[in-house]
Amino acid sequence: MKKLLLLLSLNLVSLVTAQDWSAQRLLADPDKFIGQKVTLWIFNVRVPAHNATDDVNFRDFSVYTAKRINTTYEGGGYIDVRVSRQDASSFTKKYGTTTDYKIARQFVGTFRSENGTFLVDASGAP
Repeated sequence: MKKLLLLLSLNLVSLVTAQDWSAQRLLADPDKFIGQKVTLWIFNVRVPAHNATDDVNFRDFSVYTAKRINTTYEGGGYIDVRVSRQDASSFTKKYGTTTDYKIARQFVGTFRSENGTFLVDASGAP
């Protein structure tokens, strides 16, 4: 019985940890996640994009992430997110520019390092 309770406890801990897809979690041990598909919980997007005036096929935004703990959210720090230039407008509309601590939306991309900066890339660029 004790082994079963221990096993259930460990599964619950791993479930709670799996839900904490925040910038803080990714940046605490970035080498562990490089090249992996990750899911962020996003509270809001800072506009304009860092490269809003650059002639490139993508836009890099700073996003404020959330830690999801069961059904509630807490602040999880900032990280950059890359989306294709054509998706930039719909991205900012979907994730919003103001914070409602009751709502965070999922974003999926590949965790990368570029020029000493970590980012989550969903631009489709190689």
